[in-house]
Amino acid sequence: MKNRIFNFVIGIIVTLAIASLTHYYLRHQKYKKGSEYQSAFFDMLEGTDLRFSDLKYKNLEHRKANADVVLVAVDNESITEVGRWPWGRDLMAQVNQKLMDSGVAAVGMDVIWSEPERGFPGNDMQLGKVIEKHADRIVLGTLSTDEIRVQPYQDYCVTEAFLATGGEELIKINPTFTIDDEGEELDNGVQWKLIFEPLFLEIQADAEKSYLREAGKKSLGELTAFQRNHLNSKKRAEIFSYCKEWLTPNDSFMNDNPEFVKALFQQAFSKNQIMQSLTADQQIQKIKTTVVDFPMPQYGEWQGNIPDLQKPALYTASFVAHQDVDGYVRRYPLFYRSGNRLGTSFVPSLALQTFLVTKGYRAEVTVTKFGDRKSITNFKIFDTATDPESLVESLPIDSQGRLIVNFYGPQNSLPYISAKDLLSDEEKIMVRRYGLDQNGNIGVNQEPVNKKTFLKGKSAILGVTAIAVYDLRNTAVEKNFPGPEIHLTVLANLLESNFLKKIPNEETVLPLVIIVAGVLLTWVLSCVGAFSAIACMAVVLAGTYYADKFLFEQIHFVASSLFFYTEIFVLHFTMLFYKYFIEEKKRSELRKTFSKYVSPAVVDELLKNEENLKLGGRKEEMSVFFSDVRGFTQFSEKMDPQDLSRFLNEYLTPMTEIIFKNKGTLDKYMGDGVMAFFGAPVPYVDHAYHACLCALQSIEALKKIQLEFDKRQWPKVEIGIGINTGFMSVGNMGSKIVQSYTVIGDAVNLGARLEGATKEYGVKILISETTYQAVKDKFIMREVDLVRVKGKKEPIRAYQLLDVVTGSTDRQWIELYDQAYRLYHSREFKKAEAAFSHIETLYPDDTLSKIYKVRCSEFIAFPPPSEWDGVFEMRTK
Repeated sequence: MKNRIFNFVIGIIVTLAIASLTHYYLRHQKYKKGSEYQSAFFDMLEGTDLRFSDLKYKNLEHRKANADVVLVAVDNESITEVGRWPWGRDLMAQVNQKLMDSGVAAVGMDVIWSEPERGFPGNDMQLGKVIEKHADRIVLGTLSTDEIRVQPYQDYCVTEAFLATGGEELIKINPTFTIDDEGEELDNGVQWKLIFEPLFLEIQADAEKSYLREAGKKSLGELTAFQRNHLNSKKRAEIFSYCKEWLTPNDSFMNDNPEFVKALFQQAFSKNQIMQSLTADQQIQKIKTTVVDFPMPQYGEWQGNIPDLQKPALYTASFVAHQDVDGYVRRYPLFYRSGNRLGTSFVPSLALQTFLVTKGYRAEVTVTKFGDRKSITNFKIFDTATDPESLVESLPIDSQGRLIVNFYGPQNSLPYISAKDLLSDEEKIMVRRYGLDQNGNIGVNQEPVNKKTFLKGKSAILGVTAIAVYDLRNTAVEKNFPGPEIHLTVLANLLESNFLKKIPNEETVLPLVIIVAGVLLTWVLSCVGAFSAIACMAVVLAGTYYADKFLFEQIHFVASSLFFYTEIFVLHFTMLFYKYFIEEKKRSELRKTFSKYVSPAVVDELLKNEENLKLGGRKEEMSVFFSDVRGFTQFSEKMDPQDLSRFLNEYLTPMTEIIFKNKGTLDKYMGDGVMAFFGAPVPYVDHAYHACLCALQSIEALKKIQLEFDKRQWPKVEIGIGINTGFMSVGNMGSKIVQSYTVIGDAVNLGARLEGATKEYGVKILISETTYQAVKDKFIMREVDLVRVKGKKEPIRAYQLLDVVTGSTDRQWIELYDQAYRLYHSREFKKAEAAFSHIETLYPDDTLSKIYKVRCSEFIAFPPPSEWDGVFEMRTK
């Protein structure tokens, strides 16, 4: 019962975690501004969510659109027959005139003519006359690739920058598309141009001077046409760049001439009831604190058509392709913005404007202020002949004004004709469309139709689909999907009112569904076995799949079902894992216990054999290892507690890693000291070798630690290490309440005494004679003394561990020391003193030789008794 309850609790925790993540993600996506960076994790999550939703299109049967739309494609055949793109303006004039003569309701241009046609200026005028004659049915195209991110109040600057760089010609008063911003408070009666026009003129003047200087020219008249275009582009870029600095600490105008700028503010706000009574500083503060965020993305410099074409046009629309974080096109903005000025800052999309012109409709967008941001609350479509009743109460757009593109299938699912056919005098043209032919085969079919009869009343998009031009996009239904056909698809969606929608308030509804389903699933899974749990998962997955399919295909809801599927899998596998965990509880507890003391490799070896799992005390021959920091108590009292903690952590971590690396078992930390043993819990014969190797590697690691500590101005660390080999008791020892896996016995105590003796002899590592006998062929050592440690009656021989046998330690030094050491124990103290003095001269860092030199001097002055056996009596631990 206890395990079942705990299992249920785990399931609830998992459910709440996934529900919380779902809510946070969906809410963040709802209010995300444009393509702003959110984090690597959330970008990955958004990409996964979108790609998972793409799978819903894969099993979707091909649907035939009933909308009267057609794509006029400059395709590969057109380029082969007519000539490479771009075509001359005379040919484009003919194509558009043919469309108008055929009775199309409207045509949207997914092309732009941003430069005059070289060598044939009359061609521009020819196309301009066609546009002027049929301005009520032609929608020109524009684009911008410069998405900019500014502070909300800087939108006013962006608006004026847009107008100052050609926006007034690009966006004219458009009765078919209006925006009502209920949250705008500061725009009434404000003459923003009075603030920004002088600043922009100075920015442009500075840009001209800088460019002329760089180009080595004295006047603008000396510039080539290419250089003038480059300069104009640079001036536009400088203006929009300034908007990012406006009223920030980096605002050059406010820094250089604040009184002049403040005078401009007073002049601009002289007719605004809210602002006219405030000082300039108060006006600036009011702007910065009152204006709220508009989550819809905005663009800076827009590329328009040449004046001969732009001036006669009534409608211009954007064909910017909005891409999701993974580069796919799934959502289509119905309008774009450059700033926040009603009637001048908002650019409708190509599909929306073509739809409005086709039907004679009017779109009205309502923007409402909610706290610290604005949001689109309504997007209504009106028939101008039947106002005030709206045809569509509100289009299903997100906070950024985007529709989910409801694709009809792969490319060519909507009818298209080749642009070359319009240039011919043939009455019959070929219409191509993806679908079933008369024999029931799926593919692109061709059907001959009468040109005028077919095109009459159609809404057309004219664009380039030729592969060489590469206006191709990745979409949910197909990679390399023609860009013009995306506009056509959305146009068909609008004409048919055939929309995909997100679940209303999905950021609240979906987490609640996840919680309810998660509680039920958790209760079921906690009551059944592993096999039944797998069967349950299969049933729930199948049910979820068909429910999701029904929502998408029948109700046209696109749910972020990834999170629901994630909940199913995570719940099942978490709880199955827990069941497995319960069955393997004993083994896991042992792993957990020993992982505190030994390396993972030793733990794995330990668990391979059941004999190794006996935790009771047993007697084994092993090697014990003690290390301690010299003078730790003195300098630790002077250190800040936090520094002391970091000090110990950065010292003990590498030392412990070396113990684990050498198959050692960590017994305990004793403040700054470390106790370890080798040869248990998994027995192995060369434990003495590994203990000695661990000691040498610890001394080597200490050098790096000393360098790092020196940089931080921490005390210099020196350590002493003692090693003894012998029989000792090992196992779980302690009380019934608290136990510890440790070693005890005289052999252990001797190891501790040897560590303490390192201070007495000024050496770093001391090992016992039993350890020496086990490793004497593998390491370089020298005998230190015959010593009687405190608490022991019998003397022991202690050895200094110096290096591995293949190391670079000076062998002459060892030989000289051994000779002097033998003279000392032979009571030839004068010769021994001379020998140790000689060593001191050659090797001044040999502290042990200095100690023996002092002993010899004392024995020369006061000879030892005749029964002296050379044993040194240790009085301290």
